[in-house]
This record gives sequence, C-alpha cells and structure tokens, in this order.
Amino acid sequence: MQNDAENFLTDFKAARKAQLKKIGKVSAQKSTTSTTRDGIENELMKNVHLIASMFIGDVERCMDFFDQSFVRGSGKDDEEETPTEPTKPVA
Repeated sequence: MQNDAENFLTDFKAARKAQLKKIGKVSAQKSTTSTTRDGIENELMKNVHLIASMFIGDVERCMDFFDQSFVRGSGKDDEEETPTEPTKPVA
C-alpha cells in the first residue's frame, strides 16, 4: 500500500511538472499570436477605411468587398420562426 502511494505521488509530481512546462509553451505561443493579431487588425482597418474612402456613400458597392452571407442567414425569409409551445406531458 505504501509503495502504491509513493508511486502515485511520483507519477503525480511528474505529470504536474510536464503540465507546467506545457503551460509555459502555451503562454509563449499566445504572446506570438497576440503580436500577429495586432498586425492583422491594423491591416484590416486600413483596408476597410481605404475601401470606404473609395466609395463614399455607396454602401452597396462597399459591400461587394465583404461577403456577409454567413452572418445574414439563409436569406429565404427575413421573418424569424415563431417557436411552438411545448406539449404538456400526459399524466
């Protein structure tokens, strides 16, 4: 029983050490991701403003550059479906 407890403690310490190493790697990757994301966000903002300045007041022409079909839904009907009332269980 004592050997099992000692083995468990040894395994736990090894697993925890490996976990802490992984956490350090993920933190480093997040830092790189954050830096890259800042650059992409700035470039996107420049592009949006450039397109907007090229077609001032022409919203439809501006929208040619940005496919938003995935946001707008299927497009078959703009009305939302009314949910049906749940049926009451038979007692």
